[in-house]
Amino acid sequence: MLVALVLAAAFAQESPVDAPRRVRGLANGRLALVRRVISDPDLVRAIATRNKVAESPADVKRKDDDWQRDPELPLRREVVANECAARLKTIVQEDPAISEAYLMDNRGALVCSIADVPDYWQGDEPNFQRTFGQGQFLFVGEPAPETGTGAWTVPISMVVLDGPTKIGAATLTLRVSAEMLAPPPTPTPLPPYPSPEAPPAPTPTPPPVR
Repeated sequence: MLVALVLAAAFAQESPVDAPRRVRGLANGRLALVRRVISDPDLVRAIATRNKVAESPADVKRKDDDWQRDPELPLRREVVANECAARLKTIVQEDPAISEAYLMDNRGALVCSIADVPDYWQGDEPNFQRTFGQGQFLFVGEPAPETGTGAWTVPISMVVLDGPTKIGAATLTLRVSAEMLAPPPTPTPLPPYPSPEAPPAPTPTPPPVR
């Protein structure tokens, strides 16, 4: 425990110079988890169902304004408590480093989320524009350091398909702690194995006395 606290304090002061590269490497290790999210039938169905609901750009803008203005907005509670959110949480909870996960419909509006997020509309964000908007199957955002903790966050986004059709996008945010960035301890070298001593030369047997 003491070692972990010392490492956390050290990395809170100064992150490794190659931290962004290492954070991206850890993000790439979560691609299988993101694929599970975007291929889950229940989640795909939730996005497809949501796309059938009529919602104009003006409606989305109004909901987004209300969302940002009112922390107690019922829509904010509904997005993190619906069946889609419960299913999403079940899939991603196996990785405690995932701090955020949410799905977006074909307008960039939230379908569900495992935690409260600042915006209802994600359509102006790279995680939606680069995936659903530009057809980039995978988009890993820029790693960002957290102030004073030594941790980094990085969003991992993929387009969601229903058959060959793009229907939305999914984003998982990975939080990389200072301990996760700490280099592994250098193993203590083993002492050299002693060379076996040569067996003593046999004592010559004296010839028999005649």
